[in-house]
Amino acid sequence: MATGIPMPSTGIKTFTPKLKIQPLFNVYEAPITITPVSSLLGPTTSKLPKSDIAAAYLNAQHGIPTSQIKITSAYTDAATGITHVYAQQTIDGTDVANGLANVNINSDNQVISSS
Repeated sequence: MATGIPMPSTGIKTFTPKLKIQPLFNVYEAPITITPVSSLLGPTTSKLPKSDIAAAYLNAQHGIPTSQIKITSAYTDAATGITHVYAQQTIDGTDVANGLANVNINSDNQVISSS
Protein backbone atom coordinates (compact mmCIF):
# COMPACT_ATOMS: atom_id res chain seq x y z
CA MET A 1 0.00 0.00 0.00
CA ALA A 2 1.38 3.41 -0.91
CA THR A 3 1.69 5.99 1.86
CA GLY A 4 1.54 9.71 1.29
CA ILE A 5 3.10 12.82 2.72
CA PRO A 6 0.88 15.89 2.39
CA MET A 7 2.47 18.84 0.61
CA PRO A 8 1.77 21.95 2.76
CA SER A 9 0.84 24.42 0.04
CA THR A 10 -0.97 22.21 -2.48
CA GLY A 11 -2.49 19.31 -0.56
CA ILE A 12 -0.87 16.95 -3.12
CA LYS A 13 0.43 13.67 -1.72
CA THR A 14 3.54 11.91 -2.94
CA PHE A 15 3.79 8.16 -2.85
CA THR A 16 6.20 5.31 -3.32
CA PRO A 17 4.71 2.33 -5.15
CA LYS A 18 5.51 -1.16 -3.92
CA LEU A 19 6.00 -3.77 -6.61
CA LYS A 20 5.31 -7.46 -6.21
CA ILE A 21 8.44 -9.33 -7.27
CA GLN A 22 7.76 -12.42 -9.36
CA PRO A 23 10.19 -15.07 -10.55
CA LEU A 24 11.53 -14.55 -14.06
CA PHE A 25 11.24 -18.19 -15.12
CA ASN A 26 8.78 -21.03 -14.71
CA VAL A 27 10.68 -24.28 -14.24
CA TYR A 28 8.62 -27.44 -14.05
CA GLU A 29 9.46 -30.67 -12.25
CA ALA A 30 8.07 -32.64 -15.18
CA PRO A 31 7.64 -31.36 -18.75
CA ILE A 32 4.19 -30.11 -19.71
CA THR A 33 2.63 -31.53 -22.85
CA ILE A 34 0.36 -28.99 -24.51
CA THR A 35 -2.59 -30.07 -26.60
CA PRO A 36 -2.87 -27.31 -29.22
CA VAL A 37 -6.19 -25.65 -29.90
CA SER A 38 -7.99 -27.17 -32.87
CA SER A 39 -7.28 -24.22 -35.17
CA LEU A 40 -3.55 -24.93 -34.86
CA LEU A 41 -3.69 -28.64 -35.61
CA GLY A 42 -1.92 -29.85 -38.70
CA PRO A 43 -2.14 -33.32 -40.25
CA THR A 44 -0.63 -34.81 -37.07
CA THR A 45 0.23 -33.14 -33.79
CA SER A 46 3.68 -34.75 -33.80
CA LYS A 47 4.56 -32.71 -36.91
CA LEU A 48 3.24 -29.46 -35.43
CA PRO A 49 5.83 -26.65 -35.71
CA LYS A 50 7.42 -25.63 -32.42
CA SER A 51 6.21 -22.06 -32.96
CA ASP A 52 2.60 -23.32 -33.00
CA ILE A 53 3.23 -25.34 -29.83
CA ALA A 54 4.62 -22.20 -28.16
CA ALA A 55 1.58 -20.15 -29.26
CA ALA A 56 -0.79 -22.85 -27.98
CA TYR A 57 1.09 -22.91 -24.66
CA LEU A 58 0.86 -19.12 -24.26
CA ASN A 59 -2.84 -19.31 -25.05
CA ALA A 60 -3.52 -22.21 -22.66
CA GLN A 61 -1.38 -21.02 -19.74
CA HIS A 62 -1.72 -17.23 -20.01
CA GLY A 63 -4.94 -16.68 -21.97
CA ILE A 64 -3.25 -14.80 -24.81
CA PRO A 65 -5.24 -15.28 -28.03
CA THR A 66 -3.09 -16.93 -30.70
CA SER A 67 -4.05 -14.09 -33.06
CA GLN A 68 -2.12 -11.74 -30.74
CA ILE A 69 1.09 -13.81 -30.71
CA LYS A 70 3.88 -12.87 -33.12
CA ILE A 71 6.84 -15.27 -33.19
CA THR A 72 9.95 -13.09 -33.43
CA SER A 73 12.65 -15.75 -33.37
CA ALA A 74 13.19 -19.47 -32.89
CA TYR A 75 16.14 -21.82 -33.04
CA THR A 76 17.04 -25.35 -32.01
CA ASP A 77 20.19 -25.91 -29.98
CA ALA A 78 22.11 -28.69 -31.74
CA ALA A 79 23.72 -29.91 -28.51
CA THR A 80 20.51 -30.25 -26.47
CA GLY A 81 17.77 -30.55 -29.10
CA ILE A 82 15.80 -27.87 -27.25
CA THR A 83 13.97 -25.32 -29.38
CA HIS A 84 13.85 -21.79 -27.99
CA VAL A 85 10.87 -19.80 -29.29
CA TYR A 86 10.62 -16.04 -28.69
CA ALA A 87 7.31 -14.22 -29.04
CA GLN A 88 5.85 -10.72 -28.85
CA GLN A 89 2.22 -10.02 -27.97
CA THR A 90 0.50 -7.64 -30.38
CA ILE A 91 -2.92 -6.00 -30.46
CA ASP A 92 -4.18 -4.83 -33.84
CA GLY A 93 -0.62 -5.09 -35.17
CA THR A 94 0.91 -2.95 -32.42
CA ASP A 95 3.47 -4.51 -30.07
CA VAL A 96 2.38 -4.64 -26.42
CA ALA A 97 4.97 -3.04 -24.12
CA ASN A 98 6.80 -5.76 -22.17
CA GLY A 99 4.62 -8.37 -23.92
CA LEU A 100 7.59 -10.67 -24.49
CA ALA A 101 7.81 -14.42 -23.95
CA ASN A 102 10.31 -17.24 -24.32
CA VAL A 103 9.06 -20.84 -24.53
CA ASN A 104 11.51 -23.76 -24.51
CA ILE A 105 10.38 -27.03 -26.09
CA ASN A 106 12.21 -30.37 -26.04
CA SER A 107 12.45 -32.83 -28.92
CA ASP A 108 9.30 -34.63 -27.66
CA ASN A 109 7.27 -31.41 -28.20
CA GLN A 110 6.99 -30.79 -24.46
CA VAL A 111 7.27 -27.31 -22.95
CA ILE A 112 10.05 -27.57 -20.38
CA SER A 113 10.28 -23.91 -19.31
CA SER A 114 9.08 -20.42 -20.15
CA SER A 115 9.57 -16.83 -19.16
